[in-house]
Amino acid sequence: MSRGLGDVYKRQLQDIFNALESVSDNQRELFIRFYFYGEKLGRIAEILNITESNAKTSLCRTRKKVKKYLTERGYDQYEGFK
Repeated sequence: MSRGLGDVYKRQLQDIFNALESVSDNQRELFIRFYFYGEKLGRIAEILNITESNAKTSLCRTRKKVKKYLTERGYDQYEGFK
């Protein structure tokens, strides 16, 4: 029996949240607000009481950590999960 597409997305989402366990609370909040809630970076920076430049840098570093975590677990940038 094949798994439904919803199950695959749930697993991928769980893997992303597992990756976010390795970053600071502020980095996690920044990532979630930007990618899941679609908030503007400037607004997130205000909420977190950091500069927009710092927010951009932090988001970039967090993205790299998440990418590394997912790549180590078989995700491919273009193919999804192997």
